[in-house]
Amino acid sequence: RKWPGTGERFPSAFWQLRIHLQFFLSADGMPEAKTVLEGMSFGREKGVQMSITAGRIDYRLLHGIVQGFWCPTYATQRTMIIDDATAEDEVRKAAMRMSKPSGQALSIITHEKAFTNFKAGKYDNHTVFVIARDPQTFLDLIELGQKIPVLTLGLTELPPEGTPGVQAGRRAFIKEEDIPVYRKIVQAGTRVEVRYMTTDKPVPISEYIDV
Repeated sequence: RKWPGTGERFPSAFWQLRIHLQFFLSADGMPEAKTVLEGMSFGREKGVQMSITAGRIDYRLLHGIVQGFWCPTYATQRTMIIDDATAEDEVRKAAMRMSKPSGQALSIITHEKAFTNFKAGKYDNHTVFVIARDPQTFLDLIELGQKIPVLTLGLTELPPEGTPGVQAGRRAFIKEEDIPVYRKIVQAGTRVEVRYMTTDKPVPISEYIDV
């Protein structure tokens, strides 16, 4: 099999994964399978790179819930942590690498490094699950030309009492200053959902803020 309009061959494992996902999607209507299919760049729209399968906002970044449930659910070739503080702290980075998802590459990099790599097309030939602490990171990627099919608002740090914003479920808080950022992400075509665990029912962010 080849990429439409390019003549480049699909890696065999890549094609097999697509077949498996189509089977699950047709059998069960699994939203995660649909998300992965959307994230694979079969169409490769002109000027839009689609290597990012999904994104997650989680202030703890890579922890047990993410490593044990979300990473296997999306089954991407690479899990990417975009966070300056972690990437520049060798001790924290080494500890996080101990939670590397099985069978996946793990990148723990700064915003600057991530944007440079995406802009250079370094990840165009494989799938990526991106995790960051804030929505601005994902808006920056979108404005860089990346397409993000789904962004999950999973876990945010408890804000100081009196912080303007909206509680989104039990584990997430949307700061008032971030509402315009989420709005732009939704308007770019990304499905934004509030969802901590894979077994939780996804709730559209529009249930909490006007997008």
